[in-house]
Amino acid sequence: MQHQTSEAVSRPTIVALCGSTRYWEQLAEANLYETAAGRIVLATHLAHHPG
Repeated sequence: MQHQTSEAVSRPTIVALCGSTRYWEQLAEANLYETAAGRIVLATHLAHHPG
């Protein structure tokens, strides 16, 4: 069994989105952008409740 060196292992970048949920639209947009770029996104769950 061969072990890969750390240079050979490709891991995705992890991004943490922090901020006020008052700006949930901007956080959701940033989450989508970062996810589409192949990054793992850690963020507050954003559920839009109209009204």
